[in-house]
Amino acid sequence: MQTEVRVSGNFRKMAVRAMLSILLFLLVYILLVVAAVGLTFLLGWGGIMLVALRPSVLTIGLGLGMTGAGVLILIFLLKFIFKRHIVDRSHLTEIRPEQQPQLFAFISEIVDEVHTKFPKKVYLSADVNASVFYDSGFWSMFLPVKKNLHIGIGLVNTVSVNEFRAILAHEFGHFSQRSMKVGSYVYNVNQVIYNMLYDNASYENLANRWGGLSWYFSIFVTAAVKVLQGVQAILRKVYEVVNLSYLGLSREMEFHADEVAANVAGSRPLMTSLPRLDLANQAYETVVGFYQARSRQDIITSNLYPQQSYVMNFLAAENNLPLQDGLPVVTQEHTSRYNKSKLVIKDQWASHPATEDRILALETLNIPVRKDDREPAMTLFINQEAMQEDITRALFSDKTNAEKTEVEPLDKFIQTFTQEYRDDCFPALYNNFYNHRTTAALDQEKIAAPAVAVAQDARAIFTDAASDMAYTALALERDIDTLRALAKGEHTIKTFDYDGRKYKLWEIAPLVETLEKNLNALKAALTDVDHQSQVYFFSLAAQQGKTEALKNLYDTYISLHDRLDNLFKPYHELMEAMSFMQYERQLEVILQKLEAVRIIEAQLKLSIKDMLTDPTFHDALTNERRESLAYYEANNLVYLGEDAYNDKTLKTLFSAASFYQEVLIESHFLHKKRLLVHQAELEASAHALRKNTA
Repeated sequence: MQTEVRVSGNFRKMAVRAMLSILLFLLVYILLVVAAVGLTFLLGWGGIMLVALRPSVLTIGLGLGMTGAGVLILIFLLKFIFKRHIVDRSHLTEIRPEQQPQLFAFISEIVDEVHTKFPKKVYLSADVNASVFYDSGFWSMFLPVKKNLHIGIGLVNTVSVNEFRAILAHEFGHFSQRSMKVGSYVYNVNQVIYNMLYDNASYENLANRWGGLSWYFSIFVTAAVKVLQGVQAILRKVYEVVNLSYLGLSREMEFHADEVAANVAGSRPLMTSLPRLDLANQAYETVVGFYQARSRQDIITSNLYPQQSYVMNFLAAENNLPLQDGLPVVTQEHTSRYNKSKLVIKDQWASHPATEDRILALETLNIPVRKDDREPAMTLFINQEAMQEDITRALFSDKTNAEKTEVEPLDKFIQTFTQEYRDDCFPALYNNFYNHRTTAALDQEKIAAPAVAVAQDARAIFTDAASDMAYTALALERDIDTLRALAKGEHTIKTFDYDGRKYKLWEIAPLVETLEKNLNALKAALTDVDHQSQVYFFSLAAQQGKTEALKNLYDTYISLHDRLDNLFKPYHELMEAMSFMQYERQLEVILQKLEAVRIIEAQLKLSIKDMLTDPTFHDALTNERRESLAYYEANNLVYLGEDAYNDKTLKTLFSAASFYQEVLIESHFLHKKRLLVHQAELEASAHALRKNTA
């Protein structure tokens, strides 16, 4: 990077706003400290006068209590000075230059280009991430602090060398220029206020110990707490102003760091890597979840990164994403295919701008690539496989029994994962049309005497246009729900954009009315697609003598779908009724609420009793689920002991409730899939018959 990247006008605007918010905090804080010092002095003077007026054990105790109350308030306002924010390193593995010389040389080259200092330490983690971090505190605003670099191997495994260069340059870009220092100040002020509002465990212990010394001490501790509640109410307002200013500045800092990265590596590497990281993270989480689900059987992998690469490329193929240099090319067209929302709410609480906004800014910069190194970033590491195995071992170290673990080979993972993925998907024939919607109920008249010509095959029904229509309807439903929440004041915004036009809150009602009309028209069109499908597949079923089988599958699925809301009702009511356990401590209130729980439990147990004998749920009732549900249904459990909740019976309750929910969800999916698979088999048989007779 030859020249210093200049900050934008927006950056300056947000920086000024952030500094003004800091000045507001300083003004409020100084006034509070002055008031606290004055109060401490008055209380101390009052205590001395009280003792001087009538010396006794009681007046001495009251005098000390008065003075202590003032001191407690003062400690509250000053405690942040001694507080340090220590980054948790338990999931990190430190590496040194002698272990990875190529990587350190690569980092050194980027550091020189960005004109910043080499990190104090370099750490590796298992996940899809990269960051520069440091332990911060009040004094870090004034004293130089050395930064540490954190590199996630899940990220390295899914980018090229040049993309990795851009990502690291972005991270170092946050600390490369003096103009970025303001972000550090605002961040630390934010931490100060947060400390006084929410990080009070040790302070509360001190106050409790002080109050526990004597009843007259506790009086003044209670009074001090009341005063501090007022102080916190003031600080919450200030925190909102400072936090909003910080987050606004933080978003501009991301754009600025992107420009730094583009000057080092060119615009293209960040533009290609940013959209892929979601897919890379999905693949990583999928593999980790796969082995966590097998932790009871002590099945692990020695190296999860070949699996991550396989899953990422597998998902890319499933979504028709091309590969370039062995990595998926994720485009804006792909991400927007499944997100048809036209509602844009500027999230003032977001610390990062939207990926599409960052890509647009990089595209506008249009800085050419300087070193087009498309080799996998993993080539920067020596002894790659051993390093990956060490990181994998650290990730799963607390989840398995080392003496009993079975290491699963890659080919076995591929076989099992692929089968499970297929089991959880609907046939490709439907082109994602039914992924988030159910089919309409059977229209027997249209099936018996179709008004239009029967489709030649399923591809003529489940077109890309039909699939887009299904996702558009889903987005409309969600947009309408969000707009209704906005109308109720559930979001602190004044305006929003919809389909490129800016709206004010008072315009929500007519907009929702229009959107509901559009949604109803879409639903009618989707129902037409359902009926075309039904006419087509019942014509195939009639040709193959399978009409009754298809009708039974429809009836079972539609019946279960129609019952689902009522079946879920006792589960949701029970979870809501049990929520008091998280906060309620008064015995009388607890007993009253447990009586209400009993009434809801009775309905849930009736539903469970029916579930255990209803063949609709047979396939989802594993032995574990059946035994848990049967035990819960047959026993009258007691949830409260003499002085505490009965953890064992509560565990039984929550396990049964969870299994009940799982059975409902899985049964709905299984019957839906059974219907769709049967129809796909009818299509396959028809194609085979046509081929044989051709």
